[in-house]
Amino acid sequence: MPCPTCDTIQTIVIRTPDELRVAGAYCRRLVNEGRLTPTEDPERHADAWTPAWDEFREQGPWEDIVRYFFACPACGQHYRMHCDTYHGSGGRFSRYEP
Repeated sequence: MPCPTCDTIQTIVIRTPDELRVAGAYCRRLVNEGRLTPTEDPERHADAWTPAWDEFREQGPWEDIVRYFFACPACGQHYRMHCDTYHGSGGRFSRYEP
């Protein structure tokens, strides 16, 4: 059964700095609207550090790897925004299955 809170959340492919800005602003709007809640990184690696979500700035500067995790407060669906800014290989904001 579709979740009325998160069913319409769109995937954003991140290939450029502008697309990362758009994805970050979109995530911020979803959090502010209460449609997503920031969560801990379930894949936490000792060498992968990303500032807390509250510290993310759409205009940068960004860490080499951007990784943020979210969950729908209504149904628990997981979402992830990730991007490799150092190598420029991009990333995406989308649903995520841990």
